[in-house]
Amino acid sequence: MLRLTKLTIRNFRSIRDENFVLPSLTVLVGKNDAGKSNILEAIDILLEGSKDSVTTSDFYDFGAAIEIEALFDGAARYLELVDEQNRTKMKERLDEAGGLRLRRIAKPGAGLSKIEIWDPKKKEFGTPTGIDAAIKAMLPEPIYFESLADVGDELKGTQKDALGRLVGQVVSVVETKIEPSLKAAYAEADRQLNVQWNERDGTERDERVPELQGIEKEVTAYLKETFPGLSLRLQVKLPGIKQILGHCCPN
Repeated sequence: MLRLTKLTIRNFRSIRDENFVLPSLTVLVGKNDAGKSNILEAIDILLEGSKDSVTTSDFYDFGAAIEIEALFDGAARYLELVDEQNRTKMKERLDEAGGLRLRRIAKPGAGLSKIEIWDPKKKEFGTPTGIDAAIKAMLPEPIYFESLADVGDELKGTQKDALGRLVGQVVSVVETKIEPSLKAAYAEADRQLNVQWNERDGTERDERVPELQGIEKEVTAYLKETFPGLSLRLQVKLPGIKQILGHCCPN
């Protein structure tokens, strides 16, 4: 797996000069406005930024350049994604462990540079002709999720944004995996909560729990005092897997 393991950020927003070593699962913890989002934005600029992605307000010190540098481990496994014309050049720029070291620089008034790649032999960064496009084929696509008040809202939506699509994929896998046992559990719950209707002979079978039957009879008796011809039937609607998952995640 291609994995970002080291990140260096210089002169970007609230970050003057910091090096980050990133484990397989990295969690950024801190108070509001501590700079967590600036780290994520720096990664996004490195991978997806355009010349105009950096503005004057992004410079910690307007007299110096912004530098964003990253090391991706496991890059050798993805060389086959690079076109044949540039594959050899890419291979020559991987380190001994198959890692890929990239950098982007933004100078005041000059905009963001193209992606630069480290050359282990020359011990310097460069951008050989055509190699910036070749790198793109290997790099992951960053997905940025804004803060979310309620995961359940994503399940109810159209799932057009990144988080909605991701949640939809998770729900689909879970739903398929547990569908057989879920159907059996729902059938038993439905039997104990609702009157069963037989469409073949038009008969009903009431195997509901006694407490529910008693509530229905008591409420019916009260209503018939005012509406003698009234017939009441309680029905309990069971939630689907999407509704269950939508309420399982704490804010």
